[in-house]
Amino acid sequence: MLVAFVGANELSYRSIAFYMFVYAFMNLGAFSILSVLISKGNVPDEELVNFAGLGKRNPLLALAMLIFMFSLAGIPPLAGFVAKFYVFMAAIKGGFLWLAIIAIINSAIGCYYYIRVVYYMYFKEAENEVDISFSYNSNICIFITSILIIAITIISPVFLALSNTLALY
Repeated sequence: MLVAFVGANELSYRSIAFYMFVYAFMNLGAFSILSVLISKGNVPDEELVNFAGLGKRNPLLALAMLIFMFSLAGIPPLAGFVAKFYVFMAAIKGGFLWLAIIAIINSAIGCYYYIRVVYYMYFKEAENEVDISFSYNSNICIFITSILIIAITIISPVFLALSNTLALY
């Protein structure tokens, strides 16, 4: 967000508002999954190996986490990519091309960490079998945030217009 902030132009404020909106739902979904796994006692801590085999044990949960991780990484066409794109464009429009290039490189490096979670979910075997059952409220939260990320991806111009309205206040 600070990359867009230095641009100090109209696009900066819109892109910051949009990025905050998208980022909130991406993280809410990802941390909802992690917190429920931890609170159920299925995952003793936040180690990456605890996601191993999640794609086989709970395919829908793994799909939701895949959406969150790819969106956080900025993989096209997901909402996280759109948000990062506008942040980088705001910096470029503000005359900070060099900063946008550095941010893009850092974003590419950050992809490694998000994609590792996906790798463990789908390509690593689980060391121990645990039952993953979620409460109704947890399922609803994860479902809503997943749908919101997909909806923002599909109709991002609507949400960008909303961000523009928010940025004016």
